[in-house]
Amino acid sequence: MDSSSGPKPHVTIQAGAPAFWNLAELWTDREILLGMVWRDVSVRYKETVIGFLWVVLQPILMMLILSTFFRQLGGPSVSDVPIHVRIFASLLVWDFIASSVERAAVSLIASAGVISKLYFCRLVLPLTPVGASAFDLCIKFLLLVILMAMHGIAPSVNVVFIPAVLLCTLVFTMSLCIWLAALTAFYKDVALAIPFILRVSFFLSPIFYEAAQLVPVQYQTWYHLNPVTALIESFNFLLLGTDVFPAGGLIFAVVLSLVMLVTGLSFFRYVETSIVDVL
Repeated sequence: MDSSSGPKPHVTIQAGAPAFWNLAELWTDREILLGMVWRDVSVRYKETVIGFLWVVLQPILMMLILSTFFRQLGGPSVSDVPIHVRIFASLLVWDFIASSVERAAVSLIASAGVISKLYFCRLVLPLTPVGASAFDLCIKFLLLVILMAMHGIAPSVNVVFIPAVLLCTLVFTMSLCIWLAALTAFYKDVALAIPFILRVSFFLSPIFYEAAQLVPVQYQTWYHLNPVTALIESFNFLLLGTDVFPAGGLIFAVVLSLVMLVTGLSFFRYVETSIVDVL
């Protein structure tokens, strides 16, 4: 008898079962994740005329617009680093977080047809945009290095700690994407609210200004409870020597990121059995 004609094995997902909160399955399906990340990157620019140049063209245009706007307002620079270089560095962090969140939030909804037919680690879906945005970040970082060299800007002596800040940024972004993907599957209003929240967060984060310029001293502590603020200022301080190092804000961002990651993975695991039914 041909064994291929026998019944197919079934995969059972136990809601709430820790199993390292899906991490073991994610490691097993790592090739699927890498393949989907590359597919996301290539498809996004495949039909465009200038292709991957869009990765650098968009932040450059934003840098020029925001720096021009800043100069028109007559904003004082609190460092010797040209304002457009600092803005580009801030956009590097912001774009990674914003682009990941915006696409990851609807990743489960967009893949409803695949989810209902095939089984694989569902975490692959919200993490794919994070991987694609990380690819863009690497290209933008190289452009930032070139921009610094053109202006004769040497990196700060604290640049060796940049990987730690980028790792924290990655963990924070991943945790946010996992939470939002799971919530959006059940509450479609979340997907509608995210673009508005990102626009507001853009102006509340120190992208085209430094917190020391606009935020009163008595509100600095509360202002740095925004993890994005702490991550941007930490990145700029360690690389360019601008801004003020937000030690308290960065510690809060690290703790919050870890808590969100653990709870997000647990929540995602808990609702995984119901995702197919609600999509």
